[in-house]
Amino acid sequence: MSAEKYNKNWLILISKDSMLYSSISKLEETKWSTVCLPNTRELLQLVEEGISPRYVVWHVPIFREIHLKFCIQWKKKYTNTRLLVVIDKEVHLQLNKDYSFDKIIDFCILGNNYEKISDFIQKDTRDIFLSPLKKQSSPLYIPIYPGIKVNPSLRYLDNNGSIISLPAKEYELLMYLVKQRGNFVTIEQILLSVWDEFSSPENARQMIYKLRKKLYRNTPPYNILLYVRGTGYTLVDRKDSPLLSTKA
Repeated sequence: MSAEKYNKNWLILISKDSMLYSSISKLEETKWSTVCLPNTRELLQLVEEGISPRYVVWHVPIFREIHLKFCIQWKKKYTNTRLLVVIDKEVHLQLNKDYSFDKIIDFCILGNNYEKISDFIQKDTRDIFLSPLKKQSSPLYIPIYPGIKVNPSLRYLDNNGSIISLPAKEYELLMYLVKQRGNFVTIEQILLSVWDEFSSPENARQMIYKLRKKLYRNTPPYNILLYVRGTGYTLVDRKDSPLLSTKA
């Protein structure tokens, strides 16, 4: 194997989806050499041969515990490799308290939107060359409640290890409630801020109900998106919040 092969900036895609490979291989950033592999076994074989990938994109249609274990071991051993996992379905795994998705996986994308994936990788790979890889931090997460946070760049919710997608309006609604945290907001205020005056209050209530289910916790307080009749809705950020004693 030539020395040139060792010195390249390798972007490794692990996927059997030819469309995904086609999308990623057209990246404008010419500093990357892209290779598509069918499984992690071949990735490990490449590493044994002396190749050091700087960026790994792993397409896992259904993310299970066995995939999580691989990610944990990979990140322990190859700390300077960017790891992006593309998942087709929402993830519901019980994580050990010592782990969280932002510690194990640098980024996670839900859904097989090729344009979204390639656009994100385009920006992220460009950023790698703008600043040293070792100095890059984990992606910004907005804390909602201990154990619950939202990734604003990829718009998914991490609820104690469950990775849950947020459609556009649900994300806007959550961000509005975060901004108004500590204050009760009425359905009319939500409509004007997230929708418009012509939208139906019932549509907003249904969206609030869906978001509330995604924020649901398995231990008290179970609901952190509170509703008080005649007052409105609010989001609490800690278990000792005085808002929790407000009567519904």
